[in-house]
Amino acid sequence: LELTQDDANYRRLIDHTTVTDFHFELANDPQLIDPLIKLVQQMVGGMQICDAAGRLQVGVALEQAILNAIYHGNLQLSAEEIREDAIRGGEEEYESVVTRRLTEDPYKDRKVLVRALITRDEAHFVVRDQGPGFDVQNKLDVTIADDENAGRGLVLMWGLMDKVVFSKKGNEVTLIKRREQADPSEPKNDVTVQHEEEQVSTP
Repeated sequence: LELTQDDANYRRLIDHTTVTDFHFELANDPQLIDPLIKLVQQMVGGMQICDAAGRLQVGVALEQAILNAIYHGNLQLSAEEIREDAIRGGEEEYESVVTRRLTEDPYKDRKVLVRALITRDEAHFVVRDQGPGFDVQNKLDVTIADDENAGRGLVLMWGLMDKVVFSKKGNEVTLIKRREQADPSEPKNDVTVQHEEEQVSTP
């Protein structure tokens, strides 16, 4: 009963929160993603940024951003290498390329840095890996329906968040979810590449 009351008080406390700013430094361990996602979803829901459907969208987009940071960023694996690893994972004597890179330099010591800044108006999520980055503009010069070329993670982030901003180097992405309104006037699916002095919108 005391634990139940504590949970209720915790939810009430979130209702009165005006700003939260979480910073995480994650190892390349996908098992760390789920508890982080649940914490973020609880905060965006409690601070009334979005409803249940919106919380699900935030969770999916943030999960894809972190997975991309781990596998494509820090471990520098292509989509083809990841698919091949999954297919051959059950073969006897097959050495997983993911497992191997988790123990090799320079991949094993790289971290994923996540910031979740949530106010009553919007939520900002910044995910940065310590890999070499990628050609952002080339990846974004696709339509949202061009799943094969854009990559599943990019398509989901693009489709589920209100704004997506990539750093020029390509190793950092900012996801923005605005407070839901009955008649939102802000355009959705805004994807930009951040250059040194400006942000350039993609068509």
